[in-house]
Amino acid sequence: MLARNLLFSLSLLQHVVALRWIESAGVSERTDQQLAMWQREGVHADILEILSTHLETGRLAAWGSEENLVDETWVVILHPSCAFTVDAVITQIETELAATNTSVLVSGNRQSRQNPTGHPAENGLVRKFTETRMPGFTFVCSAEALPVVLENDCVHYVQQDFSATVDDIPERSEDGLAWGLDLIDGSRDGEYTYVNTGMDSGTAVRIFVLDTPILSAHPEFGDASRVLAGADFTGSVSLDEREACSVPGEQDCLLGLLDPGSACSGHGTHVAGVVAGATVGVAKGAVVVAVAVMDCAGRGSAATVMAGIDFVIAMKSDATHIPTVMSVSLGGPRPVAAFKDPTLDPNYVLAKAASDLGVVMVVAAGNSDNDARYLSPAFLPNVVTVCSIDDTLERSVSNYGKDVDICAPGVRIRSADASVVDDAFGYATMSGTSCAVAHVAGSLALFLQSNEWSADEQVGELLTHCVVEGYVNMLLQTAVVPNRLLRLNGDCAAMVIGMDTPPPPRPLPLVEQSRKWTLHEGTCHLDAACITSTNYPLPYPPYEFCKFTSKGGPVKVEAFDVESGYDVLTVHGYDGQLGPGVVFDGLPGQRLEWYSDSEQAGVGWKLCDGESFQLTPPVPPTPTPPVETRAPALLPEWKVLGNAKPTPKPKVPTPTPSPTWWRRRRRRS
Repeated sequence: MLARNLLFSLSLLQHVVALRWIESAGVSERTDQQLAMWQREGVHADILEILSTHLETGRLAAWGSEENLVDETWVVILHPSCAFTVDAVITQIETELAATNTSVLVSGNRQSRQNPTGHPAENGLVRKFTETRMPGFTFVCSAEALPVVLENDCVHYVQQDFSATVDDIPERSEDGLAWGLDLIDGSRDGEYTYVNTGMDSGTAVRIFVLDTPILSAHPEFGDASRVLAGADFTGSVSLDEREACSVPGEQDCLLGLLDPGSACSGHGTHVAGVVAGATVGVAKGAVVVAVAVMDCAGRGSAATVMAGIDFVIAMKSDATHIPTVMSVSLGGPRPVAAFKDPTLDPNYVLAKAASDLGVVMVVAAGNSDNDARYLSPAFLPNVVTVCSIDDTLERSVSNYGKDVDICAPGVRIRSADASVVDDAFGYATMSGTSCAVAHVAGSLALFLQSNEWSADEQVGELLTHCVVEGYVNMLLQTAVVPNRLLRLNGDCAAMVIGMDTPPPPRPLPLVEQSRKWTLHEGTCHLDAACITSTNYPLPYPPYEFCKFTSKGGPVKVEAFDVESGYDVLTVHGYDGQLGPGVVFDGLPGQRLEWYSDSEQAGVGWKLCDGESFQLTPPVPPTPTPPVETRAPALLPEWKVLGNAKPTPKPKVPTPTPSPTWWRRRRRRS
């Protein structure tokens, strides 16, 4: 056990990188890194000046020397209000590039110019998003071509692509029945059956598995009709190469599938086995559609995952009558702007488009034993986020938090593997939230065989009647988080089969409460009649946020030390200026929101019950500089959330112009 845990920990260090990169390397540092890198590669000074401006305003996000960036591959997002089609914008950009004699060719100064799957990067358009509510495309080009892209009026922002890898952990193989199936059927009798529950097997339901390619020939899937070819977004990025079947299972289309004997990661096959395998799977009659968003080495990128989700939306739009579920095994950092507004995450737009079509996205919480609120799509309110537990009902390395909706078996899960030795198909044992996602995705397929439910109805049923509360040992001392364990028992089946009434609505998000405050989201701290910013009275970290409401009555500002104009505490319905000693009248249900930006300054604030104090006459706020807004640029990597307190950065004077003249001039004096 000790050796296994040590291996698990070492693997986590290898596969999961720090979440809170912003505490050690701010946006300005990455701007400097990127511009210095482009200068070394010979990018002209005029181009550097233009790119520096776009980096500062947030219309361009690039990640400097990060190892997991996808070099010279860019995700271009258009304004929703753009009057032109995506094709028209692409034509405009190509025409302007030709007119200005600007080459899109990638430069040859670095040897690592490859996409995440190891193929040499091609030049120009890679793919378009078909979902009209998120117009955009992926583009491969040199830095010299970026100003032309960014100067198009329809371009909202451009972000550099970044890679993601499978971080589930292989375990020593174990024979016999998968314990997870025995747990979720509610019996713990060593079997897995729906005979006594009346549950269906998910027949005719499509489960799109966004993962590595899948070995459809494995006996767990029976004949070829149980695993259909779908798409492969991990190949060489070329306009001449087909990436998706026109329909799942299209004749002669093998995209997303593996040939027996292929040297390939078995992760996708393993997940598909848990979803729908004949002996190791939940929905034993469901149809799996293979969508490869990671290659055979388990590597993918933000762009490939978004392309995979986009493909599912397109296929569901063309076949609305086929019940559909989506399993998404990987994710990445939460976009900076989405800390203030979740709808600014591109994944939110895609998840909403899928939900509107009745497709639930089931996503992994992550395997770094930290709060899932820092990860996308795990933090999104319109997906089902899943944590993993072991056979003792303990959450160990899985992420947690208020954004986690449900827990399911995810440690030492036995399922199909992509290996074939001497014509014998293999099995493997893995651990991670991907396995837990597969259990939940398969469970949703059981609902959909007999019911035409909306996405909200599916989630409401799942999180209300198909769980048991309070059974999971979360291993958390004080955090208030949901504690729901997947359980497909008789109560669940009774609500699924032959229902005459609609399912219940999705449960409201869990909140923390005191006698004065209700904390809805974020890391602000409730302390009896007071609420404080994170770490108070120590300095608050960058990119922190919370949303809370007052239960009414006077509120006294005990302390208020924040960076004016950049770190903002908003009290809705109050027009006065906040400061130490101010007492204002808090209305029942009054909303308050806190947000700090990338630079750390001040020790924060403390609001308390001001019942015994006289109200302060409102004073109009002092005009402040305009708040910088950053586009939803995806952070470049996953990180382990450390326990160290952040150290305040010293104020840096405006630098004297030098060969590195583009370095970010701080906005503070």
